[in-house]
Amino acid sequence: MYILLVLPVLVYVHSFIDTTTIVDLPGYKKGFQDLSTIDIFNSNDIKIFEAHHKFEYGFILLLKIVRCFTGDFGIFLVINTSLLLGCYVLVTLRYSVNVGISILMLLLIVFDQSIFVLRQHLSIAIVLLSIPSIIERKFFRFTLIVIIASVLHKSTLIWFVMYFLYGIKSPLRIFLSLGIIAIGVTLIFKNLSFLNNFLSLGYASYINGDKTGQSNLVSFFMSLMMFCIYVLICGKNVLSDGIMRLCTLALYVHVVISFVGIQLSLLSRFGLVFNTSLLFIIPIVYENIKSDIVRFAYLFMCLCIYGYTTYFGSFSAYMFKCRLYMFNAEEMICFLIFTMFTLYVAIKSRSRALI
Repeated sequence: MYILLVLPVLVYVHSFIDTTTIVDLPGYKKGFQDLSTIDIFNSNDIKIFEAHHKFEYGFILLLKIVRCFTGDFGIFLVINTSLLLGCYVLVTLRYSVNVGISILMLLLIVFDQSIFVLRQHLSIAIVLLSIPSIIERKFFRFTLIVIIASVLHKSTLIWFVMYFLYGIKSPLRIFLSLGIIAIGVTLIFKNLSFLNNFLSLGYASYINGDKTGQSNLVSFFMSLMMFCIYVLICGKNVLSDGIMRLCTLALYVHVVISFVGIQLSLLSRFGLVFNTSLLFIIPIVYENIKSDIVRFAYLFMCLCIYGYTTYFGSFSAYMFKCRLYMFNAEEMICFLIFTMFTLYVAIKSRSRALI
């Protein structure tokens, strides 16, 4: 019932916005309009389109399908939002021990950025559908989902590492493997800037130093803190088979990527998919803290930290002018009301214990 109540609100806040008040959306809207005269099965037409819009082919196909039925970009945003939230809801309902807290953290960690980083966040939402395949060791199904996600945004190809890490049973071998990955990532991203051009990522500004790695430094300390609290509260159970083991590995990878990325902001893009592990870890920690006072203090701390970095950190500049169509209301007002309701549901709901 809770999901049925909140989904329409989330779709509204995510989709019915003035596209002129938020970064990147005008470019997406222009690409959507340009597709009216483009034959996506004609290589020459695609080359002309890609010369002006750096979209992966899967996203171009999605835009074109919607464009065949309507010229209203707002409808595309509704469809994009429905796909994104649908994926998150399916995974959350299956694996979260407290759906309310997971939705709350979704708002703070993912939701706002996904309003304008359309391709990557839709790709991340889809790739999370591969979690059951990782746990059940279904490699073909896992590969199919990752490929589908990667044609929307190539960065999700890095998720392949999770299938192989999860299959390693020895904790020592796991962390040795992660250490090797850290060294490899450092060498590749520090010395091979051609990766940006090879994958057509369009992140030259991250490589040439126009943007610093300060956000990655903050992300590193935040992720490290959450990882340490998780291990402290759950102990050896963090490596138990299932969602806890997978989240442990994903958050550890995010810590490594954030640390390596202090000197290279480009890596923050590759860490986003691993950071979604917090949607499951924070509820797990919350439900396994024995003291009610400590439990609520932990949740309050998470809300303050991620709320501050989202709405008052460097990222807030992208959302400052975002306004909703209805009532010309600021998005923040809707979020505050929605957050209080979700927090109430999260506290009152019964958990599904994993350990």
